[in-house]
Amino acid sequence: MGFLSIRPIARRWRPLLASFGLVATGMGYSLLWGPVIRHHSYWIMPGDIWGTFRSAQFITWGDIGGIYTAGTSLVTFPGILVALAPPALVAHLFHLVESYPYPLSRPSAWIVVGPYEMLLSCLPLFPLDAMAERFRIPPFRRSLLALAELIVLWQVSVVWGHPEDALACGFALYALLMVKDGRPVAAGWLMGVALCIQPLVILVLPVVAFRVPWRSWPGLVLRCLLPSALLLAGPLFSSFHASLHALVDQPNYPTVDHPTPLVHLAPKVGHSVAVAAGPFRVAMVLLATIVGFATRRYKSLEAILFLAGVCFFLRCLLEPVMDPYYIWPVLAVGLLLAAKSGWTPFLLAAAASFAATGFSQHHFSDWTWWSVVNGLLFVVTVAGLLGILRGRSSLQGRLLRHEGTHAPPESAPANSTELVGGEL
Repeated sequence: MGFLSIRPIARRWRPLLASFGLVATGMGYSLLWGPVIRHHSYWIMPGDIWGTFRSAQFITWGDIGGIYTAGTSLVTFPGILVALAPPALVAHLFHLVESYPYPLSRPSAWIVVGPYEMLLSCLPLFPLDAMAERFRIPPFRRSLLALAELIVLWQVSVVWGHPEDALACGFALYALLMVKDGRPVAAGWLMGVALCIQPLVILVLPVVAFRVPWRSWPGLVLRCLLPSALLLAGPLFSSFHASLHALVDQPNYPTVDHPTPLVHLAPKVGHSVAVAAGPFRVAMVLLATIVGFATRRYKSLEAILFLAGVCFFLRCLLEPVMDPYYIWPVLAVGLLLAAKSGWTPFLLAAAASFAATGFSQHHFSDWTWWSVVNGLLFVVTVAGLLGILRGRSSLQGRLLRHEGTHAPPESAPANSTELVGGEL
């Protein structure tokens, strides 16, 4: 019985080791880079995490209604605040100091908040490894895939302090696994949790919905909406206009982040330099719905995952203002599918992913930044597409070899690419 309980953990030793590596290297960089390399007595921390952490403190103080009026620039749903409530409680109990509202060089709360938010960001490594196992990626390449996923994930939490993006994508990836396995109820709840953490994972909701029988849609919609509705009821009731502004306008700042060519079409938010990303995100959802409709024709997990990656890619193409960590979901999906294709596509996708991650940290003109980053994302996506095409040609070859000489070959296993009656 003890062996049976350890076996599932042993099968996931790669993401476990990668999670440990991300936290260890992330905290090592944060605590040691300033004193040892720069010879200054400060810690390097992602500034964005402290506003989110302060909002999480409002949750622990019982004031969920004030999270959008606290001046923390929160524009996401409150699920991530619930996830960050434990370190907020620990910091309160031990009288630890956070770097908010005034920046501090060595806030004592970072010793708790840092490892915790980095660990939250590691969740997607586990469904990615589960999919790699289903794809029967060779062990050594699968280990290198875990390392590559760690490298591109590093910037999300260590550099920028946005665990909500990685955490929500992790739940969404698990939802894709559930819908592939014919478990729409579990898929609905997982998508509901993902949406209440980072609502932009709604881009992959059409991929999930169109793989579920239409009779199950009411239940799926209910499960997707219920967690967010419960968490948003308090803020909307207490401060309706402020909450609506944060959630609908979705203000972003082109003077701080990376403006794209679409910034010239984005409406201004009041008299500030911020622009509203909300209208463009509505367009992303509409286009993602069209992409999701295509999943009705496909049965393989590879195809479903590829279309989900395309939906994530839409965000990078259509955002008026980008942050570098927005590109991570496209890289994560592309690397996995490229690793299934073979060594050449995987190495190409890894090189393009590392280049995109590094290039996106620097400021250039809007056209230069947008063109180079999306060009590299396109390379990663095409490398991932080879995984589907290779599986399809391999199965067609099997059919041709057996045609006219033997009985039809056994059907492809559920975790490989399927081509039945013209469906991939």
